[in-house]
Amino acid sequence: MYETLYEFTKTECYLKSIGAGIIVTGFWLFILFSVIRTYLKLRKILQAEKIDLNQVKNDDEYKEIRLVTIIVIMVTPVVMAIIVFMHKDNFISYNYLYNEYKNGNCYIVEGEVENYKVYYVGRDEDIRVIEFNIDGVLFIIDRDYEVYDEIRDNCAIKHNGQKLKITYILEKDLDLEKYYMVVFNDKTHNAIVKIEEKVEWYFLYK
Repeated sequence: MYETLYEFTKTECYLKSIGAGIIVTGFWLFILFSVIRTYLKLRKILQAEKIDLNQVKNDDEYKEIRLVTIIVIMVTPVVMAIIVFMHKDNFISYNYLYNEYKNGNCYIVEGEVENYKVYYVGRDEDIRVIEFNIDGVLFIIDRDYEVYDEIRDNCAIKHNGQKLKITYILEKDLDLEKYYMVVFNDKTHNAIVKIEEKVEWYFLYK
């Protein structure tokens, strides 16, 4: 019996595609929320003080924050459209890889982890890389497509002897024009799309 440790999903297509756009989107939504909140709060305060809505609308501070709120609301769709446009090619590429995986254009290797290595690269040697073999197939988990954050941070690959089943796709089987925004490792030219760990039966009944 196998337990799934990782699987490439449609949701991940969106997350990998947006990338830094998530930060920009979050920041802009925070600004939008803050501006609207300030506008509503000021309006409530002024209404409490002056009661008459016409007097509220003539307040200089109210008019200023109202104008800013209108501008931010109107610009928001434009900002979102720019973010989507800038990352649409990434989504197309990752979505293509996802569809190839789901359509069966992939390989499965099963066995024990061998030649397990963990080392660090980069200018400050702060990028963790995991390298290992299963049944002669080399996998290198780094900054490239091979589920870097998920496996590196969650330590799905732990040690030599770990019994795994790995589903992966090969770069040579893909249409370059459709996945051009995704980088494969220069040594392995493969991308992991699913990791399963063998679970011994006696553990299930403990």
